[in-house]
Amino acid sequence: GSDRSRESIEREEAQGEEVAAGTGDGKKGRTPIPYVATQEKLCSSSESYVERRPSPDMLAMDALCAAVVRDEEARLGFAKAGGLSQIVKLLGARNTSVRYTAIALMGLYGVDKACIAAMAASGVVIVTLAALVKLLQEGMHELTEGWAADRPVDRMASEMVTAAANSVWGSACACVLPAGPGLSVQTIQCIADMCTQCFVVPGAEGAARGLLGALAAVARHEASARAVLGI
Repeated sequence: GSDRSRESIEREEAQGEEVAAGTGDGKKGRTPIPYVATQEKLCSSSESYVERRPSPDMLAMDALCAAVVRDEEARLGFAKAGGLSQIVKLLGARNTSVRYTAIALMGLYGVDKACIAAMAASGVVIVTLAALVKLLQEGMHELTEGWAADRPVDRMASEMVTAAANSVWGSACACVLPAGPGLSVQTIQCIADMCTQCFVVPGAEGAARGLLGALAAVARHEASARAVLGI
């Protein structure tokens, strides 16, 4: 386990919440790798897309997905090159489609053991998890409000909540690896509370699996389990 201080973890969790709100970038002072910025600049002047005119940020996201989704080796190489910090920044994008795709990409990293290890060593996994938890809370709030008002389930909100929960699972697994930073009791409690809500709120059922997986990872991690139990 990690011996990082509680203050350090809480500080990075706060950075993650800022990322999700679109007011931070999770860089912790590092020089950003300009993958997405470069793609946006190139795509904004692309004449081949004049007719349908998709936004530059969506074109950049398409290019990023093509690079990351195609195979495991590409995903791992992207992570080791520092690319995860760029995906984390996109979790706070104003464009809903970009934000959803970034959430889904983080979920993709969470199903590959080598990529989970890369996440643990990336230095941004706490920020990532905090941003995902905040986005999940916002999605759950939206679904809960719709349920209270007797509105039909918002499909986009439902899908985003499910994707965020799956990504939380992968990030939680990275946090509790020997090289990972661990998890705060506050984050664990938040995940547990939302998991309970998933069995009640219509449209949130799909998120239960990911959150249960995250809690299972916590249960297997002695330090986190002891912290939750207060022993």
